[in-house]
Formats: sequence, C-alpha cells, structure tokens
Amino acid sequence: MFFFPGFEAIACVVSLLFGVQCPSQPAAKRALPSVATPVTAPARGATFTGSVSVTITTATPGAQIRYALDSWSVTETSALYSGPVVITSSTTLSARAFKSGMDPSRVVSAPYVQQQLPAPTLTPGSGWFTTAVSVTMTTATGGATIRCTTDGSMPTDSSPVCSRLTLTATTNLLARAFKSGLAASNLAGGTYTISQKVASPTFTPPPGRFWESVNVNVVTATPGAVVRCTTDNTDPIESSPICGHPLFRRTTNLRARAFKAGMFASDVARATYTVPQVAAPSFSPGSMWLSGGSLSVKITTETRGAIIRYMVNGGDPTTASPIYRGPILVSRTARISARAYKTGLAASDVGHATYTSLVYPLSSRAGIFFDDFKYSSVLATDTRFTERWHVVDGCGDGPGVGSAFCPAGPDGTTRSARYSSDLVTIVPDDSRGILQIKTVTSGTADTTVNALVTTLERQPLQGTFAAKLWFDNPRGLRDVNAQAFLMSYGADSRVNPSELAFEYLANVNSDSLALAQTYRADTGLCVTGVSCLFMTSWRPNVATADRTVSSAGASLIGWHYLVVQVDRNRRLVRYSVYDATGRPIAQATHHDPFFPADEMLLMINHWLSSLDVLHQEPAGALREYKMWVDWIYRDPDASLTLADVESEIAGLQRDGCERFPDPDPRLPRCH
Repeated sequence: MFFFPGFEAIACVVSLLFGVQCPSQPAAKRALPSVATPVTAPARGATFTGSVSVTITTATPGAQIRYALDSWSVTETSALYSGPVVITSSTTLSARAFKSGMDPSRVVSAPYVQQQLPAPTLTPGSGWFTTAVSVTMTTATGGATIRCTTDGSMPTDSSPVCSRLTLTATTNLLARAFKSGLAASNLAGGTYTISQKVASPTFTPPPGRFWESVNVNVVTATPGAVVRCTTDNTDPIESSPICGHPLFRRTTNLRARAFKAGMFASDVARATYTVPQVAAPSFSPGSMWLSGGSLSVKITTETRGAIIRYMVNGGDPTTASPIYRGPILVSRTARISARAYKTGLAASDVGHATYTSLVYPLSSRAGIFFDDFKYSSVLATDTRFTERWHVVDGCGDGPGVGSAFCPAGPDGTTRSARYSSDLVTIVPDDSRGILQIKTVTSGTADTTVNALVTTLERQPLQGTFAAKLWFDNPRGLRDVNAQAFLMSYGADSRVNPSELAFEYLANVNSDSLALAQTYRADTGLCVTGVSCLFMTSWRPNVATADRTVSSAGASLIGWHYLVVQVDRNRRLVRYSVYDATGRPIAQATHHDPFFPADEMLLMINHWLSSLDVLHQEPAGALREYKMWVDWIYRDPDASLTLADVESEIAGLQRDGCERFPDPDPRLPRCH
C-alpha cells in the first residue's frame, strides 16, 4: 500500500471525527554506546627482525576482539583474539572490538614492517658484451645467501645459490638476497647481451700520396657484413652511405665501419688519401649587390700554371668550358662558377660568386596596396605572404649592433648586423591578423639579432602611406631598440641610401642624439634616457647635408597610427602620428632638398643600435622586444587623413578583402 507524506496526520484527524483515538507514534530509537577502540602493542609502524608478538586490548570489559591480517575489513566472523598474535613477515594488522548491546568499536590498523635485506651487487652490471662475461654477486649482509635465476623468473628461497656465474650467451640474470628473520631483498640484475663484433674494414691500396685520383677497395672479413663510409671526419653510422669502391680526386679523410644484424658494429677504420689538388678559384670583388653600371670581376687561383675555366649563369665548369683569359664584365644579375685545372693535379673545387642587381622591378599594381596580415605563416607554406613580402635572413648592411657572426668590413673590424627570419611571425590565435617583429639580445653584440620585412616591389613615391603599429618599451634597461616603419630604396644601405622613416627609440642615448643632430635635426624635445620619435627624410646619393630629422619627445608605448603624405609635385613630405584614439600627437613637414628621388620599398624594421652591457643575461637567456603590425595601407593617388584611411580600410574589410590587390578569383572585389 502506498502512503504519501503527512498520511498519519490526516488519518488522525479522520479518526477523531469518528470518535476514535489517534494511534500513538513510535518512540525515537536511542543511540547505543560504542565499544572502546582496541590498542595494539607494540604500536603501529614498528619494524622487527625475525618475528614480533602483538597484543591487543580494549578498555571495555567483556568485549571480544576480532582481528585480520592484510585486510581493512574486520567483522564479527573474523579471527577471535585469544592471545598475542605472532607476525613473521611484513603485514598490516586490523582489529575491532564487539559486545552485545553496544555498537562495535572503530577499526584500528597497525602496519608492522620486517627489516629487508639490501639488494645484492652484480659486477659487472647488465649490458652489451662482445665475449663471455663472468658476473660476481656479493651482499654486504653477513650470513645472507644470494639466490639467482637465469630464465627471467623471480628468485625464491629455493632457487640455486649463486656467487659467480660465467655467461657465454645472452642471459636474463636476476638475483635476491635471503636471510632468516629478514625480508628478502629487492631484485638485482638484468639482461647480459653477448654478441660478437664485426671485423674492422681494410683498405686497398693502403693510405698514401697519389696523383690526380685514387680508387679504394674497402672490405671486411665478416661474411654478410655491410661496410659504410664517411668523408666528413665523422664516424659512420648504420645510415651512412655504403662504401663500394670510392674514387677520390682530392685529399680525403676516409672512415669505414662494418655492420651486421645480431653483431656489434666493427671498430672505425681510418685512412687519409692525399691527392694534390689545384687551389680553388677566388673572385675579386666577391659576391655583392650591383648599384648600376658595370663591374669588372677578376678570377685567380694560387696554383701556378693552372688553367681556369668558368660559366656565367650556367652549371659547374668542365674541361670543355671557356678558358678565363681576363676580367669578366658584369652589368646585371649574374652567377659565375669557376674551376681550375693543371696536369698531374686533381681539378679544384668549384668557386661561385653571385652579383645581384638592385634595379628592382616597378610595381605592376599602380593602385591601392593593403595588407591585414591574416596569414597562417610568414614562411613558404603561405605563398600569399611570400608573393608580396620578403623576410631578411642573415647578415645585412642595415642598422644594428655589429655581430661576430657576420663578416668584417673593409677595415677588418667593423661588422654588419645579424638578421633572422625566425624573429618574424604571425601572432597565433589572433583574429585581427598581427605581424610580430622581434629583436633579441642577452646584452652582448654576438647574441643580438634583429628583424626586417620588406615588400618585393617598389612603391610609387606619391600619395598616402599608413600603418597601425604597436611599440614596445625598453624593460627599464638602457638598451636602445629602434622600431621603424619606413620606405627605403633597397635593403642594402650602401646603395642609394634614401629613406622616408618613422624611427621610434623607446630609450634614447647620447650616441643616438649626436647622430641625429648631424643631419639638420630638430631634436630639442629629445633627451637621453627617455622615449623619442625620429621622422627622417633622406634623398639618395647625397651628402649628409641633405638628410633631415624631426623629433617628438613622446612615449609611443602601445598602439599608434603612422601616416606619411607624399606630394611629388610640391616636393613635400608630411609625417603624422596618432594615438590609439586617433588623437594627433606629433607632426613634421619636410621639403626639398630632402625629397627622395626614387620609388622605394616599404619596410618594417626592428633593431638594437646600442646595448645595456652592464645588464647581461645568464648563459642562454635572452631579453626580447616586440613590435606588432596590424595593417599597412597605401593609396598613390590621394592625400588622406587618418580618418580617410580608416574609412577606406573599413570598406575593404566589408568586401572581405584581407589584402589588396588579391589575385584570388573568388574575391572579385579585391583585385
């Protein structure tokens, strides 16, 4: 029958209506007292040798004590305690007291640990061996016995007694120590792998001096073994090339090693075959950028009487290639390869020199240029980026602290700055599309690395150029990190050094100010130790007098807008800087003779021009500075304010244009 809550109360009311007494309610059940918790002696956690007798008592008269070993559950059917419990191995004793009319006591548990023997020592330990091995087993415990197995099973107190074994085949040797009254030790041992070694390779002919060339036969006496060789002064491994019968036409350091499955690799055999060789050709001048006109390239070799043969924009020279008879005239991009020959000597290594013309192609897109930097990568995996941008990698002649990793200049000491493409990335998981450009240092010139990104095509020197950038600060140090948005004729500052530039120095030092002040600079608002912005106009191939710098002594930490308006007809350049709200904070106007005369590349550059050498990071640690670029915009046909630029960008974004022009046929409004 189903009873709902409150049924009893309703039933009582109904009973009273009919003159019937309400049924009485049952009295609440009283709680029973609990039996006292048992006490063990010795107390829990005791260690022992041999055996230990444990007594259990309870303060409740007449109560029965029940106990169990290695179990937390104790019931009225567990073993009845009638006297001391003798324990002969490590275990946990649990006990509980019971008495009629009372609740059972709490369970008490006490671990008892029998002292354990230390593991035996095996000498030598397990490993790989090329011959039979004799293994000695010892224990530091007097009276202990070592027992072992050789089949990988666990040794017991009935396993064979061991002290010394000679192993002639691969064996899994395990050992334990035993002694009455102590727990058996942990396992010692492992697998002893015994395998033969392949015979070392031999060379025919033996090493020595040879003319023009030598053919070497490399063999091993072990049937079925494979001989592998190297010629780069590294030891051969199983993936090295198979030797065969190598032919050497130059002095070579040969190393050989033989391999066979199931055997140890042989020792490494070494030999030097000396083959006199013609010295490799050298070029004067070496590889370089061409700035126009022609260049005379001279090729020489240190080997007297040698004939030099060469190729221009072709493969490596052969004995049928043209003979070099005098300087080669180069007027455009060219790659020259040369090799020298002389009877009785091996032909030289091939020398190469590349001469790259800096006459960049004019942009085929005369209209708007826009980039929102919504790319997956700056690497070749995203060709949309690499088809319009170039990330500089290696030593450049751009600004920055000279690095010992870069070659010295004509004076033998001054070195160019180091740039790395690894410092240019797309910020992950940011829907805005952010280009990140970093510079890093540990406080020394050799650890300083800069970053530079340029367009592949020159931009018309007319109209409006704008960018939204995020600038970093100097971390409270005296590093001078320059963060720049500029236009320059070429990445190499030695050729046509022409610029229109915003250069933000979050921390100005005296050297930076002195340099700027030599260029008709208005630097009155800049002082050392604070932030300053340089706005620079510099026309190409001119003296220092035709460069000028305007400055603004203001911090640009965070997001800012940079706008350059270029009027070719009036020979005028106007620079404007706005904060994140669009409020103007700095402006400058430059006229002739500072107006550039060439179309230039768009660049975003981040470099360190001076270091806080007093604060050097621990070995391997770097401090880094970041600059972010949200977008870049150019309109060659209009002089636009920031509001105009933002309106144009908003229109492009509404049309789904992440860049413009975009050749994707699915985006007809973006090209």
